[in-house]
Amino acid sequence: MLKATGMVRRIDDLGRLVVPKEIRRTLRIRDNEPLEVYISGNDEIIFKKYSPLGELSIFAEQYAEAIHKKCGYIVVVCDRDCVIAVAGVPKEELIERRVSLGLVNLMEEGKSFAYNSAETAILKPIEGVNRYALVCEPIIIEGSVDGAIMLLAENMSTCAEETEDAIIAIAADILGKK
Repeated sequence: MLKATGMVRRIDDLGRLVVPKEIRRTLRIRDNEPLEVYISGNDEIIFKKYSPLGELSIFAEQYAEAIHKKCGYIVVVCDRDCVIAVAGVPKEELIERRVSLGLVNLMEEGKSFAYNSAETAILKPIEGVNRYALVCEPIIIEGSVDGAIMLLAENMSTCAEETEDAIIAIAADILGKK
């Protein structure tokens, strides 16, 4: 179902269309971000955010499952917008949920995160979910941060170990090269 915005835009003489700033902000569309273009059967043109990680969701899910079996934590893989793969909890609990603004900011900076003491800031990476990131690593594809992989904990009584940090860093590197 399409949502009406009440906004009308004209195509210029070069065939360009400006996507209104309000829509770009709401959908978190950045400058130079790729969009897929579809034509529906009803003479509609549909733009969809392109996610290179979305195409890897089956591989990402298998990878998350393998990591979960070895370390026991919930493993989540997300693109820049939502969760695309999860292991360690029922999928319905986290799959396709939006990532938090805190995680978006971390990804935009290309930074890793590891919770290691009460002095470390807490990161709730998924909107509406009361779980915390223990370790989070950006997934870099062709020089651009396109998502993240992380271990989640229910409470912050556990600190990240070097082993978990290394496993997630390796996983992010492999997913970025896949």
